[in-house]
Amino acid sequence: MPASVGQVLGMMKEFIRPNLPKLYINEAKLIHRIGGPKAGMPKVATGANARPYRVPLELLAGFKGFTGSPDGGALQRGSGPTTDAGTLVPVYIYQAGEWTKATEINTNSDKKAIEDYANLMAERALKQFNTLMESLIQGDGSFTLDTVVSTATNQLTVNNANQFYDNQDIDCWSALSGNFLGTVTIQSVDGPNKQLNLTGSVPAGVGTGTLLLLNGAPGVSNSGLFGIKYYQVQSATGSVMGLQRSAYPGKLSTPHVAAGGNSLTPAIARRIEGQMIAALGVDFAEDAELLAHMNTDMAAAWENAAQGPATVIFNQVKGESLPDMAKKLPPGTFKGYEIMRSTHATPARIDLLDLKSWFKIENQPMDFYEVSGQTEFAIVGSNGAPIQSTASWLWNGVQFGNENVRAGAYADGFTAPTGF
Repeated sequence: MPASVGQVLGMMKEFIRPNLPKLYINEAKLIHRIGGPKAGMPKVATGANARPYRVPLELLAGFKGFTGSPDGGALQRGSGPTTDAGTLVPVYIYQAGEWTKATEINTNSDKKAIEDYANLMAERALKQFNTLMESLIQGDGSFTLDTVVSTATNQLTVNNANQFYDNQDIDCWSALSGNFLGTVTIQSVDGPNKQLNLTGSVPAGVGTGTLLLLNGAPGVSNSGLFGIKYYQVQSATGSVMGLQRSAYPGKLSTPHVAAGGNSLTPAIARRIEGQMIAALGVDFAEDAELLAHMNTDMAAAWENAAQGPATVIFNQVKGESLPDMAKKLPPGTFKGYEIMRSTHATPARIDLLDLKSWFKIENQPMDFYEVSGQTEFAIVGSNGAPIQSTASWLWNGVQFGNENVRAGAYADGFTAPTGF
């Protein structure tokens, strides 16, 4: 009998591709466009047991106009503008990484592996933390990432699965200040199908409308990172940076257009501008440098709105092929404002953000947790002996501010194009 392949396996070399493709999203755009404290605003120690960061606002106009007679008529009393101050306190966000000694010693040279795993952990950690922060800045100030649309045995369908990432632990709440229903671990995120595949079963009580929060969040309003849906709100109730909206009716409310299930059109875009003009005037709307923050569904909807009037005159087309009716990229501007497409942005919603009004405060910059220069720590078992596993943590003490919630606008409730 001739020798078979099985008889020579012991002497055959094993080959491996030198590439390590990444099959998940690491995307953070908006947080890198929001800067630090405004010039002239001192950095102070802020926190639960320290001074809050104050944000002064001129909220109400003053003075009193009247008519009268200069022929001995009495003058009327006057008034002046009203100011107040909001307050911000950083919240603390952590990200843990951990690997065993075996993963380290089996990948620590080119002869053993295509990547040093410990180095890979350090490289990926910051990108992943920025991705988490990008998810949180979409939120309403409670660390809520999304809500459940439907469930299966080991699966949650959500509005935007890209708000989450693989291996993430998330907490399930019936409502803010409601019932904590349990913590689940995501095995794999399926962005196109809007699904979170879990490592275990969906907890009892989790169903349509259940809130999905950052692990460890208290499940209370205004206890988290203040994001887009915290500041960009049309309401006369609630608070902004500790200021009650009811104390200054209309002044702490963001211009808003409810699309009511309609498709995005230039007419709706003009309505958004009209709301901005009603809030801060024609000059503001004409001179503002806003950022149009949206997901891919709304970018496609805006492109569809532009394709309707497009005309191709075939006798003027050169070459042997028809023209490409869709460019590589969708429009770069929305009514003249720069478009930022983000996989984290809320579907069926467009936010016009005045980045000059947005800022962030930090009393702990994003960095590795450190004790006496040490950033990697051995895990200790219950018997006091080290476990052969190493952990490191990134952390950030941060809060986002918006000194003029009227200097922006948003529209929601659109019908997305088919397939989004």
